[in-house]
Formats: sequence, structure tokens, C-alpha cells
Amino acid sequence: MKAKSKMKLRAMANRLPTMFQLGKSMPDQDFYDCLDKALEVHELIKVSLLNTAELNPKSFAALLEKNLGAEVVQVIGRVVVLFRQSKNHPVIQVED
Repeated sequence: MKAKSKMKLRAMANRLPTMFQLGKSMPDQDFYDCLDKALEVHELIKVSLLNTAELNPKSFAALLEKNLGAEVVQVIGRVVVLFRQSKNHPVIQVED
């Protein structure tokens, strides 16, 4: 993804609320399924990592990217911004 596209997505993410939080436990399949559905509908989501989590934000972002096929737009503090274009109803247009 080009830097200009990431800048556009970061700007869009500023207005978004955090949709999901991960606490002390490791992410399980149900967590990934919820994120997968949210990405299909919204394309751009924020996921927060609580202070009690065992993972650090960078490794959490890499884990989400790998398991969801999504692109990490930004890791800011303990919040990860993810983007994946919808297969059925794409709304956000980005340059690859």
C-alpha cells in the first residue's frame, strides 16, 4: 500500500471509535471471526490492547495482520488500525 493511501486511511481512522479490545487472554478464533466480520462491513477498524494483555502492540498488530489478511495502517500507543477492502461491497478506495 502506498504512503499516500496510508495517510488517507489514518485521517479517516481519527474519527473512528475503538471497536474491539483485547485483554489478558490471547486472541482466539471467536475474536478473529468478530474482527473478520467487522472488516468486511466497515473495512477500517480500530482494535485496542488493554494494559493487562500479554502481547505488546507491535506483535499484536503482526498477529492480526497475519490471521486476518488485513493491512496494519497504524499502531499508535496500544491501538491498532486495520484495513481490508470488502470483497462484496468496497467503499474505501486505495491505491496499492
